Amino acid sequence: THLNFNRNVLEELPMHVSNMPLLAELFLDYNQIATIPNRIGRCARLNHLSLASNLLTRLPAAMKDLICITSLDVSNNRLKIVNPEVGLLPALECIDLSGNPLESPPLQVVRMGTAAVSAFLHRIQEMMETGRVDLQYCKLVDVPLDVLSYDAVHTIVLSHNDLDTLPQGIGNLRHLANLDVSFNHINNLPTEIGDCLGLQTLILSQNKLTKLPWSIGKLVNLTVLDLDLELILDPPLAVTRRGGKESVRYLKALLESRHQGVCEIHGFSMTEIP
Repeated sequence: THLNFNRNVLEELPMHVSNMPLLAELFLDYNQIATIPNRIGRCARLNHLSLASNLLTRLPAAMKDLICITSLDVSNNRLKIVNPEVGLLPALECIDLSGNPLESPPLQVVRMGTAAVSAFLHRIQEMMETGRVDLQYCKLVDVPLDVLSYDAVHTIVLSHNDLDTLPQGIGNLRHLANLDVSFNHINNLPTEIGDCLGLQTLILSQNKLTKLPWSIGKLVNLTVLDLDLELILDPPLAVTRRGGKESVRYLKALLESRHQGVCEIHGFSMTEIP
């Protein structure tokens, strides 16, 4: 069954559409639809859905029920975030997100095509189920908002991307235990990294860092700190080659000196004063 409601002034999904379980193609382009109700999920045989050039700001949670859909066109709407459930659609072959003010998935992912978009959304959905997210090789230039806004995340893998820094919002992830941002272009870390008090593993190798913020001295649970020792100047090599715990102890001493006026740095076998 094929329905075409293109180029009308519809503001909502026609009621009878959700009562057509055999509907295969639905075209609603160039209307004034702002929301799609969850009853769209009743159209279980739908394989092509086109909602281009409307006023959509979100997609319904029931999108996950459209298990036969192969083509989804939501171009030229007002979408900022695409539901992670879209990444679970097993038959999806083509999704058009162009012309939206997207924040998630990021533009870099969208440019990589439907497979990349589906994979990204699938990984975000997995994060919400497991607390772990792996976004390697996504060409990301920023940490996705989905990740920064999910307080329960405990493991983040962002290696092999195009990050040049981490956002201040990283400090809001109080349950974060493992962070891997290796193989990026990071040249500085925000002070707020020190607010991730549960951090146990921090992998920073293959970046452009030459110094660490003193606030890392607050990370008393940190046991693994992976750095490019030949690039890091502060802390000095005599400290960093001793491992994560000693680097934290050194930075903690510097941090406390700022407040107490006394700096006690001992037991590091340094050959010169830093």
